[in-house]
Amino acid sequence: MNFLEVFKGTILTLKSNKLRTLLTMLGIIIGIASVITMWAIGVGGRENVLGDLKKIGYGKFNVTIDHKSEKFKYKDYFNKETLEQLRKSGKFKNVAISLEDRLRLKKDNQRRFSYVEVSTLDYEKISPVEILVGRNFLPFEYEKNERVITMDSSSAKKLFGNEKNAVGKDIEIGKFRSKQMYTYKIIGVYRSPYETLDKLFGDEDMPVILRIPYKTYNDTYNSSLDTFDSILIEAKNANKLPESMAEAKAFLEFYKNTKEVYITRAVSNDIESFDKILSTLSIFITLAASISLFVGGIGVMNIMLVTVVERT
Repeated sequence: MNFLEVFKGTILTLKSNKLRTLLTMLGIIIGIASVITMWAIGVGGRENVLGDLKKIGYGKFNVTIDHKSEKFKYKDYFNKETLEQLRKSGKFKNVAISLEDRLRLKKDNQRRFSYVEVSTLDYEKISPVEILVGRNFLPFEYEKNERVITMDSSSAKKLFGNEKNAVGKDIEIGKFRSKQMYTYKIIGVYRSPYETLDKLFGDEDMPVILRIPYKTYNDTYNSSLDTFDSILIEAKNANKLPESMAEAKAFLEFYKNTKEVYITRAVSNDIESFDKILSTLSIFITLAASISLFVGGIGVMNIMLVTVVERT
């Protein structure tokens, strides 16, 4: 029996058992389609979630102080002069204060948790935002105690219904465990880099994200006399990030005359950790979809067995 006769016999068998053929094909098609679809959803969703986050962290790193180090002294804290020396070194593209805080927010007698990024002109260069409605801070607002803030788009929708309604409105912000609240005006709304995460985990689970000028924050909430323990640096060449991190650490140790006090960490490290979690989730989803293919395969084997028995 040659190949042509086998092929003709196969076609005749398929035609004589149309329903069986259709069900077998459906099992294979649904199984393969499920695996491909779930894999595509997993990969596409991961890239969608991490796309904006990767842009934020690419080529940037933090320098922080190891307060647990036995060699740590008060003089090791950073100040504006430290930032100026780093800029003058010419080794880095941009240098800025990295200061974040968790404050409580009050609107219409409802209290919420807020995540505040302290902003300066240099910080806006390293971590820029896209203003959707209103405006960003003006240069003089960084230097004076102006009670103005910008808010991310997800928070604006959550608090005011949409971005336009938020601009010009007042909200109250204060420290936890403090009765004192301060009124701020929202001057602009920027596109949220965490918009996909909001959709994934739900708006109510995400904090209200704000930006506030450094001078305003320092005069209102901070009593550290212009000292801070974290710096955000953007490397001149993003592809040589490890070298830039080593240069920053060496420069600060020489300038501050200290050793084993400063810690460098790439901003993308946290994003990579989240990426691993999403990758694992994507693999799990694909494996779950593979069950459909496995079941379809068993159906095909069953049909083949029945056909062989009939022919025998």
